[in-house]
Amino acid sequence: MSSTTEASLTSHESQELRTVLLTYRSQFAKQSGRHPANVLTIKLIETLIEKRPKTIFELIRMKGIGVDRAELIGEEILSILKQYEDSGITGITFEWTPTAPSMPDQPLDLQTELLLAALRAYRYETSKQIERPAFHVFTNQTMSEIAKKRPTTIDELLEINGIGPRKLEEFGEEILEVVRIASSN
Repeated sequence: MSSTTEASLTSHESQELRTVLLTYRSQFAKQSGRHPANVLTIKLIETLIEKRPKTIFELIRMKGIGVDRAELIGEEILSILKQYEDSGITGITFEWTPTAPSMPDQPLDLQTELLLAALRAYRYETSKQIERPAFHVFTNQTMSEIAKKRPTTIDELLEINGIGPRKLEEFGEEILEVVRIASSN
């Protein structure tokens, strides 16, 4: 009985994770104007489910990810995988050693760093309130663009990749308030 139950649980858990990754893929594709297969292929989703990488380094080493894709969606993918691990849904475990954090493309000024911290805090708190993953509020890429462009109006915020009419309606005023407060310090 136990081997059948374990196989069944593993299959069920994998299906749940597959559904979450496919949903993320669809949402990200819609937000970024990409075709879903250009975000994550089905084969890559299956590999993620099988290997369950824990670090950006492990993710980059996977065939089909690479540095560019890892920078674009890596943190969100790892967050999804970690949520499943933390909630008791575990699959293959790996021994791993922490790697040094990736270096930003270019150094950010103090004002931008403060704004990024404020946006991160807002995203975290909002995601907990609405009981959705952080990427549902906005992705890391969108957050970086908000911090760099510092929009002050709805129209300026709408120009940012990843902010469409629905995100604008749901979070727009609050995002602008975070930008305003963080920029006034």
